[in-house]
Amino acid sequence: DVGGATAAYPRTLRFSEGSFIYNMERAEFLRISDARSGRQFVIRPETTRKEFLALFGKITGSTLSEEGFRVLERKFHAFREDFSAAAELEG
Repeated sequence: DVGGATAAYPRTLRFSEGSFIYNMERAEFLRISDARSGRQFVIRPETTRKEFLALFGKITGSTLSEEGFRVLERKFHAFREDFSAAAELEG
């Protein structure tokens, strides 16, 4: 029922990471993005700082300092909080 939906993406259109539709859409996204770039980089919650720094170096060609990492981390958490509030994901 989207008749009274106030959010751009109602909860009925959100899928868990383990769902068939999520994995189908993810595979399609990866197929499209991989075809464009010729490479794929994945950062997950379990990605260690060392792994992240290595990926950052591969993607950007530059080394990320400890202070630079903390700045990116703060920006990410601010974005996550704003996004969660806008998507009504706050619990």
